[in-house]
Amino acid sequence: MNRPGDLAATLEARAREAVEPLKRRARAHGHDVLVAGRQARARESLPAVDIDAVITWVDDSDPVWREQRDRVVRTLPSDSERGASVTARFRSLGELRYTLRGIDRHMPWIRDVVLVTSGQPLPDWLDTRDLRVVTHGEFMQPGALPTFNSHAIEAAMWR
Repeated sequence: MNRPGDLAATLEARAREAVEPLKRRARAHGHDVLVAGRQARARESLPAVDIDAVITWVDDSDPVWREQRDRVVRTLPSDSERGASVTARFRSLGELRYTLRGIDRHMPWIRDVVLVTSGQPLPDWLDTRDLRVVTHGEFMQPGALPTFNSHAIEAAMWR
């Protein structure tokens, strides 16, 4: 005689066996079953409003940008210079790729992705077909440029 616990375990094992070929087939076609399931659930509960993602980005390894930043920092009073010249504030550790991948995989409700930059060359790996690139000069007053202050940039983005 089967005990209730044994029956439940047997049914669960059989269900797993039945689903496994489907999972293998999905993986063979480059689909992650868990990600696909999360994306399907997310699409079911999409917000009723349009939501955009705005990402500010700088390439700290760009020599033209570095020279421009160093020139501006030299004109600042000594107290301001210390905070503005900290290179860790501008260091890129792959956050752009990580952020864009996260939006693509886990945020299907995002309508547009806007990348805000100073006009630097974009990374070779970046596909801009589904991305709008905006430079600081498109929304900031000419007298405020160049700026390396993220607060000033973010405050002017409404334009």
